[in-house]
Amino acid sequence: MSWRIDGRGVLRWEPWERYSWLQHGFSTRAAGDFRDLPAEQVSQKFGAEGFGVVLLRQTHSSVVHAEPAASAAMPERLEGDALVGDRENRLLGVRTADCGALLLVDPRNRVAAAVHAGWRGAAARIVGKAVERLAADYRCDPGDLEALIGPCIGADRYEVGEEVAEQFDAGHLSRPEGAARPFLDLVSANRAQLIDAGLRPESVVAAGLCTYQREELFFSHRRDGAAAGRMLSVIGLSPVEAPPGSLSTIS
Repeated sequence: MSWRIDGRGVLRWEPWERYSWLQHGFSTRAAGDFRDLPAEQVSQKFGAEGFGVVLLRQTHSSVVHAEPAASAAMPERLEGDALVGDRENRLLGVRTADCGALLLVDPRNRVAAAVHAGWRGAAARIVGKAVERLAADYRCDPGDLEALIGPCIGADRYEVGEEVAEQFDAGHLSRPEGAARPFLDLVSANRAQLIDAGLRPESVVAAGLCTYQREELFFSHRRDGAAAGRMLSVIGLSPVEAPPGSLSTIS
């Protein structure tokens, strides 16, 4: 089992490719900058031609939206940081440039979610709220859910202020000798929320790739400032089996 980058420059989790009805992926630099890319151009970037795309105007909140039913392709109208839904031929997406991007799927009920969780979202427990929404609106059993935590800034690079650190359990923080401020482990914080929400630990998988350190692969706001591009992470449900792509292993 491994993470792979396909010929489109999209990072994919190989075990999820056994679900012929599931589309998913985390973009890399090779896939382009998604900061201003129109929603209607997104699907082809992920090899999901014909899919509509639902994106949010992200606000670093704890707001979770159910996928709107109005149109097959929808521009960024909704404000929030998580999307849940069960409609076919739709990609649910979140943009990041260091923050955590999480994709969730219920294989039993064929329901999906995309979550944007930086420190503000993690402090507000947006991941747990997304799981609650899946359970309430789609009758998902958290124990059936599977989750991927995509590339994000690593624990040894994410220096935060004391006012941020005090919102997290000590187990998600470190203070290297001589460091003026603490460092936050965003992956650990989001993973703990998923498990607290009822997911089985073995069903939560992290890419383990640091956006700050892997400059050849990812954009990073902390590293590059306001000029940094944006990655996009998507998940969607398909009624047909998608053709396999060209894959290359990364380490």
